Amino acid sequence: MTMKKRLLISNVLMVAIPVAVTLLLLMFGMSTIGNRYWASMDAMYGDDNGLATVDNLMYAYADEFQTAVKNNMTPGQTKNQIKHAEKEFSDLGYTIELQSGGKTYYSSLTKYDKKIMRELVGGSEAALDSFSIQRGTKSVQKETVHEEGEPTFVVFAVHDGTSGVNHTSESFMDRYVVPFLFLALVIILLSIVVSDYVLTRWVNRNIMYPLRELRKNAEEVREGNFDEPILYSRDDEFGEVCRAFEDMKHHLKMSMNEHKNYEEYRRALISGISHDLRTPLTTIKGYVEGLTDGMADTEEKRRQYLEAIQLRTNDLERLVNDLSIYNKMENKSFRYDFEEIELNEFIGHYLKYHMSSKTEEKALVLFEACSGDVVIRGDRSQLQRVLDNIISNSIKYKQKERATVLIKTAVENDEAVWTVTDDGPGVPDYALELIFESFTRLDEARTKTGEGSGLGLAIVRTIIEDHGGYAYAENREGLAIVMEVPLDKKESADS
Repeated sequence: MTMKKRLLISNVLMVAIPVAVTLLLLMFGMSTIGNRYWASMDAMYGDDNGLATVDNLMYAYADEFQTAVKNNMTPGQTKNQIKHAEKEFSDLGYTIELQSGGKTYYSSLTKYDKKIMRELVGGSEAALDSFSIQRGTKSVQKETVHEEGEPTFVVFAVHDGTSGVNHTSESFMDRYVVPFLFLALVIILLSIVVSDYVLTRWVNRNIMYPLRELRKNAEEVREGNFDEPILYSRDDEFGEVCRAFEDMKHHLKMSMNEHKNYEEYRRALISGISHDLRTPLTTIKGYVEGLTDGMADTEEKRRQYLEAIQLRTNDLERLVNDLSIYNKMENKSFRYDFEEIELNEFIGHYLKYHMSSKTEEKALVLFEACSGDVVIRGDRSQLQRVLDNIISNSIKYKQKERATVLIKTAVENDEAVWTVTDDGPGVPDYALELIFESFTRLDEARTKTGEGSGLGLAIVRTIIEDHGGYAYAENREGLAIVMEVPLDKKESADS
């Protein structure tokens, strides 16, 4: 069963059950004590009690004609009302006279009716505002309507004792009370039905519309479309659900994009690893086959072959080590040994004691230290790896026989700014971010694969980010690698 039908049925039952119970109680009450009450009401307003019926009619018509007189309506203009009133009283055996301001407005009294009035009232009818006098079958009644304490309209009704009540006409009970009760019941039932219908439609619109939007969006998400918005923004419970669904879509889209990027990264990583492994393995295989086939027929050639094999084996070892470190850093399982480091002293010590003679032969490394102490928290061995990788990258792409590398330090906005610039060719502007991705080389043929693992700058950025900083590249006179690392707050506070 649909939600719409459930709402409709529940609303109908919510109204129908109380109404049914009420009707049953009314039926039971009418069949017991109600009969006596209804009988007394019927006796009061029935045809057998003409006085009460006429009295009610007189009051009703007195009020009606008073309004007509206030609106300056003449008897000619109210002839339809007069005709209707005369018929109602005539059916009960009465004639009437209407007076306004002490003057006769309309009269159907005969001389005999006026004689009866004098007999029963004794000529004091003008002194009394209202009365109902009966003697035998004859009766005289008067009803006066006042406004601001003054009499404004009077109705006389006279029964001559000879005209019987027309029992074919409806009594006051049948004419007014019963129809009123029936009409009231019909209006109540109609109001219940209409309000139930309107409320059901309103609830249906406020519930079913957001549900349809959620269903439509769920289908869009199933088809891979995460950009279709939910067109429901009301501040209610369904609005909260729709906003939560939108947040879920956003996170799901981000997750899908991350997964897609990871898959692309994984494919590129596997391709790069395969290429960087294939090149030294092919070289090693060639030299081994040369030794096996006897191509190295002298001691000097055999030594050269073995040195070449050793060199490519070292390349493989370095690639495997870099892959292992990079994998740990990417998975956040690499453990750093942080300590306070004065950056200028650290770089000076590195250049003096940690640079290999082979590196010094291929690159002239200069250092411009800023004034004052630049204290950071870092891992010495990993910061040395940063320098190793950047200088190796500069040597790999040098244009001269010996590369020139300039290291500079500065302090800006509570950060240590550490820049390494070479005099190489630089890179295209579009590639300034790409060079920090793993296995990125801008020479498509990868002719210099044996000179690096393709992970150098990727490891540099990862190490700097793990130190709370950021690394980026700029084209200056050559390629500049800029690294920003936060100063040690404790040391800064002490100084």
